[in-house]
Amino acid sequence: MHKGKGCSNRRAVVITILICVTVIAVVMIMRCGRDVPEGDDGPAENGNIMTELIDKVSTPTKQRGGRGEAVPADTATADDSLTVIPLEAPADSTAEPTLETIVIESLFPDQQHIADLLNGGRYDTALMAIASAEQDENMARVAEDAAEDDYELEPGGMSADDIAGREEELTYFRAYALARMGHRHEAMRLLGVLRSAEGTYKDKADTLYALVKR
Repeated sequence: MHKGKGCSNRRAVVITILICVTVIAVVMIMRCGRDVPEGDDGPAENGNIMTELIDKVSTPTKQRGGRGEAVPADTATADDSLTVIPLEAPADSTAEPTLETIVIESLFPDQQHIADLLNGGRYDTALMAIASAEQDENMARVAEDAAEDDYELEPGGMSADDIAGREEELTYFRAYALARMGHRHEAMRLLGVLRSAEGTYKDKADTLYALVKR
């Protein structure tokens, strides 16, 4: 009987020890959970970090023009509403013309076809058209001189100013054609005549002369 009673006492001691060890282990685990310092990678801290990362990724951002800064869309100001995109500088529409880029125009509708020939690079054909038009102008001047005695112009005739303007234009056209064909000295001589007179084509002759002289 004494032997059975001793076994029971030892079993009770073992059970008590196991219970104490279990309690101590639970207490230690609880203390470790409370004593994790801020900044350590504990479960709660990891949860906060993940939450912040999710917020940052899910928050729409926009590019601040010119500085490359990402700004949350909900904090953007009115100045950030548009993205500034650098564009290439437009071509200078006021660039100084050259002999190759200048456009020839006629002040008289019936001579515009000569200007079109010049703009199209058909200089030989333009010179022939100029010669033909000059003959017409000479005939018109003869008719105008004959009408001076009567002090009135026949119906459909041209005044002296009109005839002079057309002749100046034909001289200007001839000078341009010669310059484009390589006869620059002859072109400059003709332009010099126009520049020395106070006519309709004086300013145009000054501009073309400068281009031919280059």
